[in-house]
Amino acid sequence: MAVVLLRDRIGEHGRILVLGAGGGFELSVFARECQRWTFTGVDPSVEMLRQANVKLETVGASGRVSWVQGTVENSPRGPLDAATAFLVLNFVEDDPRIYAAFARRNGAPEDVVQRAVRMHRESLSYMLPEREIALLGEAGFGDVRLFYTGLWVSGWIARA
Repeated sequence: MAVVLLRDRIGEHGRILVLGAGGGFELSVFARECQRWTFTGVDPSVEMLRQANVKLETVGASGRVSWVQGTVENSPRGPLDAATAFLVLNFVEDDPRIYAAFARRNGAPEDVVQRAVRMHRESLSYMLPEREIALLGEAGFGDVRLFYTGLWVSGWIARA
C-alpha cells in the first residue's frame, strides 16, 4: 500500500527517508518496486541496520541506501521526496501522567500505578490514533489521512 501511495505522489524517481529501518523489510520492498529511488535508512540499533543491509544486498539494492545509526534527530534534513516511519510511534516515549492519574482516580494502589508507569516507559506502548495525529502535527505534518488500520496499527499519510 505504501509503495502505491508514495509512487503516486512522487513518481519513479525519489529520495526516501526510512525511519526505523532496522530489519530492512520496507526498504527491500521499496527498492524492489521502485528501481530509481534512493534511500536513507535510520535506526538506533547497529545490529538492526546490519540486518537491513543484508536484506538490501539480497535484492541487489544496498548501493542505493545510505545508513544512519541514530534517531530522527540524526537524519538528513533534505531535500527529500518522502519519509516513512513504519511501526515506530510505539517506541515514542509518551507522557504516562494521564494514565497514572486515571489509575489513581479509580483506586489503584500507588505501587501498582508506579509499576504500570515503569512498564509503559520500558516497553512498547499502544498509542491512541488521536495522539498519533497530534504527534504528527507537532512534528510539522499536516493533511494527515488514515490509509490503513489493522489491530492496533494505523497507517497515516501526511504532508510536511
